[in-house]
Amino acid sequence: MSTARLYTGPAGRLLADTLASNLTPPARVYPTQELPAPDPHRTQRLRTERAELARALAQDRRLLALAAGQAGRFPQEVADIRADVRRYEQRLAEIELALASAGQKGGPADA
Repeated sequence: MSTARLYTGPAGRLLADTLASNLTPPARVYPTQELPAPDPHRTQRLRTERAELARALAQDRRLLALAAGQAGRFPQEVADIRADVRRYEQRLAEIELALASAGQKGGPADA
């Protein structure tokens, strides 16, 4: 069995130690300063995905704006595009969170 690693700051050390002692297999607790550096390939992949999603989102928003001028003509297509927009926005938020936790910043323009 491999040992799980928990990284915590001083404020959460007691809770992490308690959790580590109750886990099976056991876990080891490390300070956050010992966190491994972010994987540059993963962050690059996330930045690339973010840029692609931003382009797709902009395109779908343009389509919705065009469809607004054609009131009621394409209800199923408009519903599908709106669902895509929600999915893109949700995934973009997930990517931003992942990049922020990896110490990356910036928007789609820096990809």
